[in-house]
Amino acid sequence: IGGSTTYGNGVEEEFAWPSQLQKKLDELNLEKDVEVINAGIGAASAFQNYKQIKNKLTSFEPDLFIMFEGANDQECMLHEYSNKYTNWSKEKILALCGEHPPEEHALIMAKRYSEICNLGKKIGFDVIVTIQPTNEFEGKILTTQELEQIFAHPVRGIHIDNHKILTKTILEKTNSCSAVVNLTRIFDDYDLPLYADRVHTGNLGYEIIAENILDNVVPILVEKNILNEKPNNLEKIPKNKFQFGQDLKYSDFSGKDLEGK
Repeated sequence: IGGSTTYGNGVEEEFAWPSQLQKKLDELNLEKDVEVINAGIGAASAFQNYKQIKNKLTSFEPDLFIMFEGANDQECMLHEYSNKYTNWSKEKILALCGEHPPEEHALIMAKRYSEICNLGKKIGFDVIVTIQPTNEFEGKILTTQELEQIFAHPVRGIHIDNHKILTKTILEKTNSCSAVVNLTRIFDDYDLPLYADRVHTGNLGYEIIAENILDNVVPILVEKNILNEKPNNLEKIPKNKFQFGQDLKYSDFSGKDLEGK
């Protein structure tokens, strides 16, 4: 469950992270068939997904909800404003965020997650809450295109700060869930082009997401005897970090033959 980063905007359906999670589950020796359903909706906020779960999705009798959210709630931590890019009106805030002060939004998210998790305990489903990665200055070395995307939005700096507050609050205040997982740093060891914009990735990025979500699904499968034991040979995407060599900033190569060097 999530927004466009769950739905898979920008990639073919088979490369969205729920589809890639399904492929990885199919490769395990499971005792039962497991079906992953992509319930992502473009631009959906955590508040809208919360209502979807309570009012609709529980009727399908799921065994597990995986929440992949955060990016679409950064705006909910801002008061109303308007510029040539955005009309963040009271009506939009009510529809996407609910009725509460923006300063309380992160705590409200944690309370809503906890409510869903307690509902799961009552009627019989597990919940994994994950906080998604977003394009920012810390962590992975950014490509020129990724760096440009940070400056493409006039309030991006505020979004980045809000995402950190949101992450900290949800990790500390959410309770009763099967797992609450911080995925904001999962791209740090991949100095490769991953982000297409401030949040969406390409095929590789979504595969890394699926790989990390699988790590949190496997213990639930073992607990429910759907998987006999946790595999110790799960295939992992090779990490890719730039290796910096000697600092040649003040070197003088004039008159030297550097062919083949």
